[in-house]
Amino acid sequence: MSSNPIQHKKLAEFLDNNDIKMGTDFQMSPPLYHHSLEDGYFNYFNTYSTVRDSFHLLISTDWCNRESMSFNYSQNGFKESCVRCITGFHRFFELYIKDILSRYDEKLATDHFKNITDVKAFLQGQTYIPNPKAENRTIEFNESLKRFKLFKELFDSNLLDSDFISSSQYFYLLTEDAIETLDSLCFWRNRISHNGKKVLNYLALEYLVSQRVTPLAIEMYTVEKPAMQDYFPKYLRNAFKIQLLDEIANTNAKFGYNDFCNATLREGMQNNLMYLAHLKELGRASFLSPFALFAPGTYEEHHNKPLREKYERFVKVETKNKNFYKLLVCPCCGSKSLVVYRIEFESIFLKKGEVDEKFNCICYACTYEINSFNIDPFHIGLFSEPLFNKKTKAGFWEWLKSIFVRLKDEKK
Repeated sequence: MSSNPIQHKKLAEFLDNNDIKMGTDFQMSPPLYHHSLEDGYFNYFNTYSTVRDSFHLLISTDWCNRESMSFNYSQNGFKESCVRCITGFHRFFELYIKDILSRYDEKLATDHFKNITDVKAFLQGQTYIPNPKAENRTIEFNESLKRFKLFKELFDSNLLDSDFISSSQYFYLLTEDAIETLDSLCFWRNRISHNGKKVLNYLALEYLVSQRVTPLAIEMYTVEKPAMQDYFPKYLRNAFKIQLLDEIANTNAKFGYNDFCNATLREGMQNNLMYLAHLKELGRASFLSPFALFAPGTYEEHHNKPLREKYERFVKVETKNKNFYKLLVCPCCGSKSLVVYRIEFESIFLKKGEVDEKFNCICYACTYEINSFNIDPFHIGLFSEPLFNKKTKAGFWEWLKSIFVRLKDEKK
């Protein structure tokens, strides 16, 4: 049955008459695209919590094959976080670049121009013929990136009209690495949206976000700081005041996409992945924390303090749990509500009758949670004392590798 064109037009008019024009009907601070960035980071941080119990296997090169790397997609948690992470970052950069264009002239982010030649003429202060079919619609991502590249091309050739000279502060988005990153986000966003059958595995997503996207986000915050004034995103707030984006981008977490296939580099990469996992859990819990960290003293006294006391009273009950191990201050929210449990269990990796142990740490205030399938955060400087064991980095991997050796022997 064909649709009724009159009814279709009425629906379109109804929806169009009930839109909300941000910037006209109301102002957003920070701008809308920052919410897309937050969405991208929340889902990136969330990818670790979706694979927490199999993380030690996921990053081990002994199990590095297509089947094991895809195993986590049998559950929707990681898949959904991966998809939303990529679409969030893509939307952020698309809106951000359009906003940069619009700051100089709103027409630059719309279909006002027929082609790139007319855009070039406009940027040089020359006459041009506007697009007669223009409907004041915003352009696609690739077209906005093409116009932004033209900014730099004219700037480098000293051909840019003086009104647009200040655009050079944004050219960090046009380095070779940045263009590769933006093109990759665009490609995978389109593949996810229009195909729906392919997504990135944990390691590929980790590389894309930690090594490529995050340096651009750091630069963006530096450039935009004067305009953003006191804005400080919640996902960067934690009680230890760890600068998450800086830590993600620093040398302690650096790796290349070929490192996992290089026998001499992959152990260092495994350590970096464990370090990143702890940072991601701090970020995820920061999003969900009920506390307003770095709040004024009066807010702290009337809201945060009573709330902390409430959770701290609750966890006293947990100290009577038979698996209770210790109680610590949470690195995310700062409440003494991080309970560490020691759990004994029979493992398929051990001989019959042998018992393994697992440590699980959870903050009942902000949901920060890690377990001993990752390295103790004490050994990478995130805590002043061990949370659950006394193994060093080397000891942890010797223990993990012994499991694989035993498993292989049993298969033989």
